[in-house]
Amino acid sequence: MTISVAGDWTDAAIAALRSHDARALSKVDSEFAPFWCFRCEKSYCKEHWRTGTRFDEGFFDCIEGVCPQGHRQTLME
Repeated sequence: MTISVAGDWTDAAIAALRSHDARALSKVDSEFAPFWCFRCEKSYCKEHWRTGTRFDEGFFDCIEGVCPQGHRQTLME
């Protein structure tokens, strides 16, 4: 199977994936690496994040997470 993507971020995302660089991947788009904590600069599995879904006027807004060190960030919008 071949997947085709296009956009300004394509080359940066491919380079980050090839080099196994979660920090670089998260800088391309934080949703590409929701396991990465920007403050700790560590990755955590889903069992370690405390997550909560936020709704705005009854509609999905985002998923927020708190890493084991207590850093809060948006994991998915």
